[in-house]
Amino acid sequence: MHDLVKWGGGVGALVLTITGCAGSPPVADSTAVRPAVDEAVLTGAGFRSFDYQPVASPRELSAACEVVVAGRVASWAAGVDAYDDEDHQAFAILAVDVDDAIAGESAVHDGRVFVRVIRGYEVVEDKIPVKPADAPATVTSIADLEKAAPVGTRVAITGNVVDRLPHGDDPAWTQENADAGLPKGAAVIQPSLQGLLLEDADGQLVSGIVDDDPTTWGAAWTPTVERTGKQRTTPYGWLVAELGEGAAS
Repeated sequence: MHDLVKWGGGVGALVLTITGCAGSPPVADSTAVRPAVDEAVLTGAGFRSFDYQPVASPRELSAACEVVVAGRVASWAAGVDAYDDEDHQAFAILAVDVDDAIAGESAVHDGRVFVRVIRGYEVVEDKIPVKPADAPATVTSIADLEKAAPVGTRVAITGNVVDRLPHGDDPAWTQENADAGLPKGAAVIQPSLQGLLLEDADGQLVSGIVDDDPTTWGAAWTPTVERTGKQRTTPYGWLVAELGEGAAS
């Protein structure tokens, strides 16, 4: 199954194919102060649109993914850049300190996974951005990502291992900085569209890719009292447990 990501914004749409994805006990819930997450910055502040059919539940999503981990934001870094004749796609690498490798433990490198996240796109000519000087930025800076999802933020990643070169099988695209943000030998994880979920300051879950409230994806994405149980005392703890159930199925 695949999710088609369309990068809009009034220019010719780019389509980036992100593979939708094929247990462990719940992660203990922290009582520490949680960092605030800025979902709007992470999801592109309205400059990205997505054409996808939501996966019905966390269990279904994790059952279809090869890598499912829970952990905490360790760092953000600039990643690979991909270009065709008119477009530039900029990526970041999100390093996550893994607390629980639910599936795909082989993708963990020195205690971390490295997640490729889209930062945005630009229309370019000879790799130089083409836009009015006063036009808003369509590529999110690393500094803004660091503020939007600070170090220590709890995050659940559900995705697949991919090649270091986005569009690597398409000769119309070239790539630069393929190894940026990646230690030697580390795998690159591409999250599903629903596969980058963070815990906000109020304890609720927010999406880091699509600008949707996860509870709008279907009833099974809502952590009701009946579903949580004694060991799943927060939405994040519930989510990790649900991902573990799916991966074990």
